[in-house]
Amino acid sequence: MFNGERFLGAALASVFAQSRVPDEVIVVDDGSTDSSGQTARSHPGVRVIRQENQGLSAARNTGLAAVQSDAVVFLDDDDRMLPENLATGLRLLSAYPQAAFVAGCATPIDAAGTRTSPDKRLGSPGTCSFATLLAGHSFVPPSTVMFRRAAFEATGPFDTALRSGCEDLDIYLRMARVFEVHAHPALIVEYRRHGRNITRNRARLLKASLDLLERNRALVADDPELKAALEAGRRRWIATYGPGLPSEAAGHLKQGHILPAVRAIGAALRYHPQGLWRYLYGKLGRG
Repeated sequence: MFNGERFLGAALASVFAQSRVPDEVIVVDDGSTDSSGQTARSHPGVRVIRQENQGLSAARNTGLAAVQSDAVVFLDDDDRMLPENLATGLRLLSAYPQAAFVAGCATPIDAAGTRTSPDKRLGSPGTCSFATLLAGHSFVPPSTVMFRRAAFEATGPFDTALRSGCEDLDIYLRMARVFEVHAHPALIVEYRRHGRNITRNRARLLKASLDLLERNRALVADDPELKAALEAGRRRWIATYGPGLPSEAAGHLKQGHILPAVRAIGAALRYHPQGLWRYLYGKLGRG
């Protein structure tokens, strides 16, 4: 958590509203300069660990090192668990004893907490494996996933060198390479979309996603099916983030943020040039 006071109270309320009471609740304050720490401490039963700002992966690792429970869920400060989140995850981890994690679905909400697409589900592809993750499937937000803590002992902690929004996908891939993983269709999280979401930085996320796939390329070199999955993942991430790059660049320019605008334009030229030309043509046509 970093400067999460705006939504933290609602996030913690959702934890304590679980049908299965959590064994422990740990909040890692990653060097916040607002009143996030005080907000967390105002909830009885919450253990707060404060550290200098080190980024998402380091905060996750701090929490992981402190937790004693056999099963772990990482909840971002702006999202909310639905009441059956923990009960569902624990039941499925028991049903799939070889699984490193089980993962369900989320539905989007706005800053006020209202569901924006009540029938929309973000999550389960029906099956989950190293191949499906390579092909571009992930789990958003991370609180849709319940990990078996022991799996981290085999795969290692979150990679602190990753600071661009792919920290969770990296750990999913690393675990899926060596363990069974399981996806299920239950709706267990409300994913809050607002102006500060990291997913709004399309240029950074696209580069990070493609770089992460490249880190796995050597592992799939001798497997045609996995190589095809990796290429499908490249196409999916480009299709996901590419079309929005021109408008992202325009937004940065309007705010006078030149370097982020240049990065977005560069990413558009490299990965989705047709979208950039279409955007410019539309602007010139209306002008």
